[in-house]
Amino acid sequence: MKIEYNITKYFENNNLFDDTISDGLKILKDENDNILITGSSVDLVNLADILVNVAMDKGENPHIHIDDLTLLDKNSDYKEIIIEKISN
Repeated sequence: MKIEYNITKYFENNNLFDDTISDGLKILKDENDNILITGSSVDLVNLADILVNVAMDKGENPHIHIDDLTLLDKNSDYKEIIIEKISN
């Protein structure tokens, strides 16, 4: 799946980011087993682009793997996230 970063490009073109630093998303688990996703505005908008692209993909079983080679920070509690669209 080719991800088109249209929301990210829009934010860049209109200087809407709070910060231009991208350290990657951190996915953490707290003491109550809640998942906390943290990241800069760039990281969170990149995640939004990924979610929109998976949601709009017309292929069979569209999904994406996010790891430390793509968007995850190496210090995350989780090493990989798989986001998959359910076909009805």
